[in-house]
Amino acid sequence: MTKFKNISLIFLLFFNFIFSQNDCNEIITINQDETIIFNDENLLLIPLSSNFENSVSSFQFNLIFTNEFLTFQNNLVDSINNSIFYSVNNIQPAVASVTEGGVFSSNVYQLDNEYSILSIAYATSQLENSEEILLYIPFLLSNQNTCIDLIFSDGFLNNEYIFPNQNIEFLLNDNDISNCVFDTTICLSCLDINENNICDSDEIIGCTDPLACNYVPEANVDDDSCLIEGSSCFVVVDQNCCCCGVCNCVCEQEIIYPLACEFEVSDDAFTTNNIVIQGEIEDCECVTEIVTGCTDATACNYNIYATQDDGSCYFSSECGDCESTGTSQTINLNSGWSLFSTYICPYQPNLESIMSDLITNNDLIILKDGDGSVFWPEFEINNIGNIENGRAYLIKTQNQSTLDIYGTMIDYSYPIEIIEGWSYLGYLNQECYSVVEMMEPIINDLMILKNSDGFVYWPMFEVNSIGYMCPGEGFQINVNNSITFSYQIGSMGTRIGSTKPDKLVHFDEPSNTGNNMIIGLPLNAWEFTPSIGDEIAAYGEGGEIIGSTTFQGEHIALTVWGDDLTTDKKDGIS
Repeated sequence: MTKFKNISLIFLLFFNFIFSQNDCNEIITINQDETIIFNDENLLLIPLSSNFENSVSSFQFNLIFTNEFLTFQNNLVDSINNSIFYSVNNIQPAVASVTEGGVFSSNVYQLDNEYSILSIAYATSQLENSEEILLYIPFLLSNQNTCIDLIFSDGFLNNEYIFPNQNIEFLLNDNDISNCVFDTTICLSCLDINENNICDSDEIIGCTDPLACNYVPEANVDDDSCLIEGSSCFVVVDQNCCCCGVCNCVCEQEIIYPLACEFEVSDDAFTTNNIVIQGEIEDCECVTEIVTGCTDATACNYNIYATQDDGSCYFSSECGDCESTGTSQTINLNSGWSLFSTYICPYQPNLESIMSDLITNNDLIILKDGDGSVFWPEFEINNIGNIENGRAYLIKTQNQSTLDIYGTMIDYSYPIEIIEGWSYLGYLNQECYSVVEMMEPIINDLMILKNSDGFVYWPMFEVNSIGYMCPGEGFQINVNNSITFSYQIGSMGTRIGSTKPDKLVHFDEPSNTGNNMIIGLPLNAWEFTPSIGDEIAAYGEGGEIIGSTTFQGEHIALTVWGDDLTTDKKDGIS
């Protein structure tokens, strides 16, 4: 036998060698580290393995197997289970061997077109030490892309034993260990991603219930499409009438309100099946299916067909009345921490609704407002509630994401209350404008403004590394007094030049950890003034880089990043 090729299996058979009725502490298994071996004649060897430590004098068992592609090779049992075969083919020896006088007995009986039953008995006059493999069972395989059932049996079928002398599932050393064997299925050389013991390439999807009127005889995977007479409410005959039941139309009814067909709700006239989902016909004793939507008649988006409220209702509010023209804003979010805001007054301001897509995609990690309140889906925490117009929010996302917010446009001059000290500020213009120009109305109260990347506008030091404020961005602001602020339309030039640091060469960029502080380094602070282009870096106590920038010949605002408490590693200063 030459030109062997190996195909790995996942196949477990469990046995007990503590011979009480229910305890199974020792096992026999198809060894997952071994392989099933084929040669050019498609010979399939199934190794039955054991961790039984006592000597083996005999065993016998009955095994039902799929016979469509398998044929038991009775004439090869002796020639395969002997020391010469093990040596020539360099495979692990089995306990059962005819070399030292062991004897096999085997019989096969075809049960039907799908299954046959195999009976194997082995005995030896000389006790043999138990090794890992008990024996190799040879089969001829006619299809290498298939799944095969292996079922242990006592052989009692149709009120009689097929093999009267072997009427147990597994006998070892004259001890019945049938309670310790379990049936299984192996899939050879094919994908079975859904683990239903059918090769994916052989799956035929459809209704498998013979009592259903849409029964598919050749289907071997049920798709939950079975229609039983009387189990479904209404089926559309055409756009003007429908009938109850599925297999046969037992009554007809003109479709008038409150009856409705599916395409009237989904606006899809080509919908297949077109189950009627609203109303009731007493003659057929039908009940309606559940339709989710807004069930509040006072809401702008009231759905007359909805039978169960889904929390989507929105009402006339500061975002406008029901006739207001809706619009949307798309905000691009980087992976990790960033500040965002919107010029949209959302129809559904609750964060669960606004963030629903990010939550569904497992992109949202946490969101915080300027007061320290959080929205944390993983722990079902939302003590922020609704977003507020003119506010910004600090968000951490798993991946680069897109946030779509729907509602009505907020006027750019909407008054924003800014508290004394630090808070988060949103941006309400629909175009990018100079940060200097936008902050002009509150220049006497403004201490500092920061963006997501740690760039700043710091009038005191005439530092401006932000440059422009753009839609979707959020900012952290510090003011001397509580004030009311409104944006204006930009038109003026930048009074303080925008100077973003050059790209670093010698130092790495620090991690954006979601929180930072600014260290001001005025020109007169230097004993020896650096040269333009020189790089400046700050390190934490653990040696991690926490801030870096370049000298441009002006005052410096060095952003130093703190530790991100949502990670397990130390990525900033405490």
